Amino acid sequence: MLAATNGASEHTPTGSVTRMMLVEQDGLLINLAAYRGHDASRVMAELRTALRTCRKFPVAGTGGVTWSGIRSARQLGEGDQEVAFRGEVYMGSAKDGPIVPNEVHVIRVGTTIATFTSQNVTATAASPVVPRDVVHRQVTALIALSAG
Repeated sequence: MLAATNGASEHTPTGSVTRMMLVEQDGLLINLAAYRGHDASRVMAELRTALRTCRKFPVAGTGGVTWSGIRSARQLGEGDQEVAFRGEVYMGSAKDGPIVPNEVHVIRVGTTIATFTSQNVTATAASPVVPRDVVHRQVTALIALSAG
């Protein structure tokens, strides 16, 4: 599931870029991945299918980092397709390790998938929120680019 949100599913993007910014106490990670033909739609379908049953998964190559408590989140109504979910990232194998709440919005615009991941980097109980204005500006820019 995480691979699909970060442009690393079995459908290889033709290019991708990732940026991180801080918004108050939350870190915001933005990933843009461009795909050929219908591959972006296929990635969204795979992600939607995974979200029906996936509640927990390890992050490969991280030495114990695990996503847990995966659940749907309210969509923002942007782009051609959207999937939104929340979860907690356990930052190690110890039960007392930091737990980082996350909110993720995956939005397809044409053959591009934009993933917005908001993380409460202070690992407090506060729920992070993906800023709607940032998403709207990015989606608007992608629509303008696809219109030529």
